[in-house]
Amino acid sequence: MKHLLVLLVLCVGLSACTGDEPPQKIDLSKREAVEVRDPDDAITYAYLPQYSHSVSYHRHNLLWSI
Repeated sequence: MKHLLVLLVLCVGLSACTGDEPPQKIDLSKREAVEVRDPDDAITYAYLPQYSHSVSYHRHNLLWSI
C-alpha cells in the first residue's frame, strides 16, 4: 500500500512538470497596494460555548446514524 501511494505521488508530480507552457516575464514594478479591512465586531467560534467530548460525540454520532 505504501508503494502504491509513492507511485501515485510520483505520477502526479511528474505529470505536472511538462514543458507545454513558455515562461512568462513578470514586471514587479507594476505592484498595487492591497487594503486590509478591519473585521466587523462579531461573535466568533472562539467565544461559543465548548462542550465536553462525550456530549459532542453523542451529538455528532446521531448525524452518522441516519
